[in-house]
Amino acid sequence: MIESGGNSYSTPWIAKVATWVRRFFASYAGVVWGALLASDDPISVKSVGENESKIDLPVPIELMTESVSHSADLDDWVSLPGDAYERNADRLSVRFDPSSESSFFQIRAFGSENSDFSLIPAGSFMMGSPESELGRDDDETLREVTISKPFYMSRREVALGDFLEVIEWAVDLGLAGQDQFGYWVGDHRLDTRIPIGFKSFGSPQCYLSDAGDYGNWLETGPADCDDLPVAYVTWKGAVAYANFRSLREGREPCYDFTDWSCDFSKSGYRLPTEAEWEYACRAETDTAFYTGEIANTLEEPVDPSLDAAGWYSGNVTGTIIGNLFQLGGAKQPNAFGLYDMHGNVPEWCWDWYGDYADGPQVDPRGPAEGTEHVARGGGVGYLAKDCRSASRLSIVSGHSGFRVVINPSPIALGADIATVDLDGDGVEGVTLDGSASENLRGSIVSWNWSWEGGNASGEFAETEFPLGETEVSLTITSEQGETAVDLVSVNVHKIANAGPDVSVVDVGGDGVQEVVLDASRSLASDEVESWVWSWEGGSAIGETTSGVFPVGDTIVTLIVTSNQGIESQDELIVSVTPESDGFALIPAGSFVIGSPEGESGRRENEVQRDVTISKPFYMSVTEVTHAQMVEVMQWAFKEGYLDVIETGVMIGDNPLFGRHMRLYTDSSARPIDNQVSFYQGEFSVVDSAENLPMVDVSWYGAVAYAHFRSLMEGRESCYDLTDWSCDFSKSGYRVPTSAEWEYACRAGTTGRFHTTPGQELGDIAWFDDNSEGRTHEVGTKQPNAWGLFDMHGNALEWCWDGYAEYPPGELVDPVLDGFSFWILRGGSVDREADDCRSAYMEVSRRETTSFGDFVRFLGFRVVFNPPGE
Repeated sequence: MIESGGNSYSTPWIAKVATWVRRFFASYAGVVWGALLASDDPISVKSVGENESKIDLPVPIELMTESVSHSADLDDWVSLPGDAYERNADRLSVRFDPSSESSFFQIRAFGSENSDFSLIPAGSFMMGSPESELGRDDDETLREVTISKPFYMSRREVALGDFLEVIEWAVDLGLAGQDQFGYWVGDHRLDTRIPIGFKSFGSPQCYLSDAGDYGNWLETGPADCDDLPVAYVTWKGAVAYANFRSLREGREPCYDFTDWSCDFSKSGYRLPTEAEWEYACRAETDTAFYTGEIANTLEEPVDPSLDAAGWYSGNVTGTIIGNLFQLGGAKQPNAFGLYDMHGNVPEWCWDWYGDYADGPQVDPRGPAEGTEHVARGGGVGYLAKDCRSASRLSIVSGHSGFRVVINPSPIALGADIATVDLDGDGVEGVTLDGSASENLRGSIVSWNWSWEGGNASGEFAETEFPLGETEVSLTITSEQGETAVDLVSVNVHKIANAGPDVSVVDVGGDGVQEVVLDASRSLASDEVESWVWSWEGGSAIGETTSGVFPVGDTIVTLIVTSNQGIESQDELIVSVTPESDGFALIPAGSFVIGSPEGESGRRENEVQRDVTISKPFYMSVTEVTHAQMVEVMQWAFKEGYLDVIETGVMIGDNPLFGRHMRLYTDSSARPIDNQVSFYQGEFSVVDSAENLPMVDVSWYGAVAYAHFRSLMEGRESCYDLTDWSCDFSKSGYRVPTSAEWEYACRAGTTGRFHTTPGQELGDIAWFDDNSEGRTHEVGTKQPNAWGLFDMHGNALEWCWDGYAEYPPGELVDPVLDGFSFWILRGGSVDREADDCRSAYMEVSRRETTSFGDFVRFLGFRVVFNPPGE
């Protein structure tokens, strides 16, 4: 019963009473918040004008406060000023004018029930638990924490179907891998005990199992299996999901997989910090659960507060082995609209586990390092005390579920845009970017750009503008109908373009090179007043000038100024590499590895993939010759690196050479068909065979040559011969990867061979049609466009990779990791044309030097990194 002006009103209520009474802070300090008794029927908001909105109230309402009372006859639609409300995920806060004896109140907006995320407002709370709280642990020290920025949190725990869809999307693109042990990223196993996404989740009636071939799964159980929370996920698995979902949706990933660090400023998904999790869980409560205080710490009797909010050992029968996880959203959500914050599955947080820092904290993110990560919320196998808001779980390598958070959508523009007309047609394509600035409440639903003569829509819009200045207006609208407007000036002028980057070779051998800096390709609609070049250690002026640069990359900045005072800046990179006798510089670039399905002679292992070789490298222009091998092996023997025994030259149990290498005690017994021999401590090569390719070499022999040549020339060796591993960052010689080999062989071509118009295979290769079954001196056929000889035919060439199929998706510097056979490329003198193609891959074991008539003429060439790479 509410009284006002001598009148009384009685109103029936169909839903439970939700009571919020608090002081309104900030600019409305001192105004009392009231409470609204709300129906479970949907409540909707509509905008009827620029300054007016209406709330649909399905039943009559009463307003209640501690200090004032007011009642009114309300229509089904209540009209409010346009600035009188704010929507916070599943809540609607409405403010009446205090001067008219009304007060603040809140209603649950059940119409937002289908939203996947709740907006968690900024605020402060007491993190941890009081000493009096039942079930409290010693690591829950009470402290004041401020969450300085709002964030969105997923209303439910990530579901099994959602998790598998995102991870398998990443596998299909080559961003992650999958084998019989589960999923992985790079060298990191996302789960070393139970595979990430190992499909045995849910209730006993809902599971997926391995069918024997890890690429195929058998599925049983009801159709809602995918809706159960994913449970057996490592911390890295949760982080990987967040990054891959970000990439899939076009957001900036927060995480760097090289060191598993997080950039909290990015727009992508991430795990909540421990402080964010507890703040969101409590939803402005200070009790053990957001539904009330804890009554007992054991399974029985059932704790009434926890029973209302979540699934735990007291209300879920069975064992954790039974995988009795429950569908999300069946229990009561908190005031922020979040489900299952208590129980069901533990949830990973960002933080390493450790003691809380003393004193008040702002946006704490836990210790800088540790051995255990924090999980929160407890689960179906946990007691009530482990499901409290403050309870902390420290896990080394176990498995949990998780939910994700994202930063609110950005709004409004940044700086004005100055651009350059590079093609001289008086217009310039400009990307209009509305992704960076302040926040509107709620998600942004539209970006609308307008300017004289045109318009565009979308967060990013590609448009063209004429010379001169164009003022562009951006209007952004949130899902609540709120709008914000910003202006940006697009200024197009034709002023400067330094041209392409410059790559030169130090032909003088002294480590420096004079380079012409040329800005003459710049297009100037305004008369240019000056050109100023600058780089570390030097500067120059003039449209065309020259400078002396050291070995390595030097960034050169060009500032061009027009006679109207307009400045434009451009950069180029001068890359100086030392002249290297016998090697060709292979530039970085992209190509399609493998062969198209219609190519003559194609094999099944030549599946095409987009491959990027991200860094340049030097490759020997010919296959390693007998003379080169003898020189290096002689040095290695005298330095004590080789084991020369009766059966051959060895490193440990690994043979380096086959029938072209023999040991003799009597020089007269040396048969002339053996090209290289060892006698009385000396390696030698038969006359006239010096420039033939060294063949019958094992994979170990090729690696050993690269290793010893590096040591002989004072380079850092790439190899460790104790385990035959390779450090690709070193400056020494190494065997090329299979991808590097094919990229260098093709030299920009896409056909069966690297031939150019008018060339035949016989012009570039020694193979079974023209070789007479023997090898020929290297470099006697025509080279490819990058100066490499004998990439087709003469000798097969070892690559670094163990044989395996290239994974799907776009690949960057791929290295195959087979374990039984290693890859050979290019064909040989005893192979037909089909087996000499650019895409052709032969395989053999690493110890093979020759094997009858099947694998013969095994040779190799080497590569090395340019200085600074």
